[in-house]
Amino acid sequence: MDHPADEPHDAPAAAPDEPRSWICVVSREDALVARATDAVRLSATGEQRLGRLRAGDGLLLYSPREQNKAGEKVQRFTAVGVVTGVAPYQRDDDLHGSWFRDVVFDRPTGEVQVRPLLGALSFVRDAKGWGVVFRPGFLSVTQADFDLVRRHMAATTAPRGEPVVAEE
Repeated sequence: MDHPADEPHDAPAAAPDEPRSWICVVSREDALVARATDAVRLSATGEQRLGRLRAGDGLLLYSPREQNKAGEKVQRFTAVGVVTGVAPYQRDDDLHGSWFRDVVFDRPTGEVQVRPLLGALSFVRDAKGWGVVFRPGFLSVTQADFDLVRRHMAATTAPRGEPVVAEE
């Protein structure tokens, strides 16, 4: 059976009042801004995606590159948090027509390389072509996958709480 890219592969659908878990693909640069402002930003076409999120849903940010479609490869989970607020919104100070959604990001957490986790993530079916699962830019994942990444990110901090990058 084919699975849409934005539906979990192994988990039954969450009850209407249960939190769900998501991955949003953004540049590392955008992830750092999101962490600093507690709001994730998507392009002008992001309203529908962000509208699928509900308050209490878990959100992981995955960054394939440093900048949008450019820069050094990153391939890390760069932020984790919980969605707040009731709906996506636009801001007067944003000149690009972007859409925003409030998220309380966990602090302190580090960034975690995706490669060491590939064998444990249920939504990765092919370790060779693993990057394909992130191409849609937005996907629903199981609570177990979300919790696994969150635990690794929480364990990746310096003694004084500064985030660090976990290398392979």
